[in-house]
Amino acid sequence: DSRSEAVSSAEESISKIWFRLDPNDTQTAEFLNGFPGWAPDAFPFDSLLHFPVKWKTSIENRFQKDFGTEKIFPDSKIPVWDGLEEESSRDWNHRNLKQVIGFLTETVPIEFVKEDGVPELSDYAVYFWRSVLRGSVQGAVWFLDRNRPGS
Repeated sequence: DSRSEAVSSAEESISKIWFRLDPNDTQTAEFLNGFPGWAPDAFPFDSLLHFPVKWKTSIENRFQKDFGTEKIFPDSKIPVWDGLEEESSRDWNHRNLKQVIGFLTETVPIEFVKEDGVPELSDYAVYFWRSVLRGSVQGAVWFLDRNRPGS
């Protein structure tokens, strides 16, 4: 049907659009902190079927509300979870998490690793995943740019 083709084409087009945000912008930090509450998370926890409960708890307990005021020493690799490929939730630009990770891998200097079991998250990984879940590609790139050595 031509309507569904048009919708599919529009979703595919919008999924390719992104803006690189200023890594020193305090409003982005406030947004990733959850303030102001005018926009929902790109990937709310309750929409993720396979996200490890241990990581959700770690993010909720260790995420500081002063996020963005200090730089965090980067990790060399970011852990991903079993089932990430099966997550069907989509962000505002119609990307699922597999597409977000693929986009980031192609666009910015980052490496993802799938480990056996569910590893503990470093502070860097906690803040990275919070940035992705709250702000999708733009949030992740802002976080990576802000915490890049020498930035």
